Amino acid sequence: MKTLLSAVLVILCIQAALGVDPLEHSKWSVTGTVPPTRGKVNLPKTRKILCSFSSKIQNKLSYTFKGPAKFQLEDTRPALSLCTHLIYGYAHINSNFEITPGSPSLDTGSGYSYYRLATQLKRSFPDLKIYLSVGGNSDPYDEEHKYLVLTETSEGRTKFINSVNRLLNDYDFDGIDLAWQFPPVKVKKQRSTLGSFWHGLKKRLGYGKFQDDKEQEHRDGFTILVRDLKAQLRPRFKSLTVTVLPHVNASVYYDARLLAPNIEAVHLFAFDQKTPDRNPKEADYPAPIYGSYGRVADDNVNAASR
Repeated sequence: MKTLLSAVLVILCIQAALGVDPLEHSKWSVTGTVPPTRGKVNLPKTRKILCSFSSKIQNKLSYTFKGPAKFQLEDTRPALSLCTHLIYGYAHINSNFEITPGSPSLDTGSGYSYYRLATQLKRSFPDLKIYLSVGGNSDPYDEEHKYLVLTETSEGRTKFINSVNRLLNDYDFDGIDLAWQFPPVKVKKQRSTLGSFWHGLKKRLGYGKFQDDKEQEHRDGFTILVRDLKAQLRPRFKSLTVTVLPHVNASVYYDARLLAPNIEAVHLFAFDQKTPDRNPKEADYPAPIYGSYGRVADDNVNAASR
């Protein structure tokens, strides 16, 4: 259920970000007399409906639910006729800057091998494009520095690119999605006068959460990574997309003008505005469409998509 809800949220947020009218389905032609979700849907050629499958969530659910309640990769089939793209997430990056399965027992293990099962879905849905996504906040928080260090040297970027090429070839993915784990913007807190003074003092003394002192270097390094990776993928007709994760300052880390020629799409994750990890003492909507009084102005889908 969580996996399905995640997919729905991703689709809705991307529709909002791209200006897609949710009522546009009235223009689709549905054949047969069965309900639309079970019939053949002819989507307009310009429309892209992105669906996602998380092996990390699946790994948790496999131990929680049994019998009919257990959600498997095969259970995505009823929805795939509505999808133009399926994003399989999430792969990780190891200490050698190489892409590696996020859930090895499910992704490539002999008992499941979901990577291969996922790409084999194209036999039933030949128009479906299946991408592997890396990052997605699935790598442990204390290992996120790998995503920054990798971009700093040509050696690190080359190792990553070569490993991506091998993995895409081995499992026949149509492309790679970079859901890069850049440092998130800190939570804005309401502070008293004394609290504000103490917070400012700690910042001057260098205490507090991680602060990226090489923002421009990492921005440039990521741009080079995308350019060089696309140069390897283009001759083999493999796609490259970028996912902007929640609470990442896109204007700092993404050079839209230089990235645009080398990517097919940008996926904007405008949900998770409030989460138990990020806001443990607050209860609020995780993906409000618009801002409202008393809330941070940027913590909504409308602001994130502008």
